[in-house]
Amino acid sequence: MCSGGAALAQQNAPSPSQTRPPVISLGPVAPTRIVLPRILAGAKVPAQAKKLHFVLTGFVVKGEFKNHVVQRQALETPLIGKRISVA
Repeated sequence: MCSGGAALAQQNAPSPSQTRPPVISLGPVAPTRIVLPRILAGAKVPAQAKKLHFVLTGFVVKGEFKNHVVQRQALETPLIGKRISVA
């Protein structure tokens, strides 16, 4: 029981325009930057390159034209999840 005022259920709540929506934080993002060493023209591919693979999770095209999105997705879709050899 509240003494000297209105009960908690009777107090006015702030209007929706006066409140901020909750901030939803995304989980940690794995680094996706691949740094390739500079190799002079005509250099041989190292033997270890044949053993290097990665799984393609997607493409990020900065500044992509909106009219090319569908074409990029058509190229990207069959490759997503595939194991790709570097060699």
